[in-house]
Amino acid sequence: MIKNMTKTALTLLLMVALFQVQAQKTNKGLMKQVLASKTKWKALKKEYKNCYTYVTSATSALGGFTVRTYITVKRGKITKAHRVTQYKKRAVGERRKKLSREERKKLKNLDEIYAFATEELTKKSPKNNYIAFKVAENGIISKAGYTPRNCMDDCFKGFAIDEVKRLK
Repeated sequence: MIKNMTKTALTLLLMVALFQVQAQKTNKGLMKQVLASKTKWKALKKEYKNCYTYVTSATSALGGFTVRTYITVKRGKITKAHRVTQYKKRAVGERRKKLSREERKKLKNLDEIYAFATEELTKKSPKNNYIAFKVAENGIISKAGYTPRNCMDDCFKGFAIDEVKRLK
């Protein structure tokens, strides 16, 4: 009986080790993609003198509304931000709200979003999470995040970036 338990334990240990090796291979591929995009971002950031605007968006699971956040970054610091909520089936088509200093503190600049992608996203298990990483045509990050596989509704943790522009 002890011999069977030992065999079972060794088999389980081997399976866990194999899964970890596979997850590391997957995460190495993701890390390469993130670092390639980050290199393009560094060049663009230099061109923009670290002054830019970007827009994030999130749509409700049922599609009833979309929230867009417009963020202004000057010399790497978020200086302004506002949200626009667009409703699909209400008489009120849109609602705009300027974000307070406290609300702006919760926002991230693009360097911080890349840090999230390299430090957190690449460490998430593909077995337990749906991993999303996409870049725009210019190679800059457009989506970075994950959704736990056992989640039933709006569980995406990350960022969806619609556009990045030089600050005028």
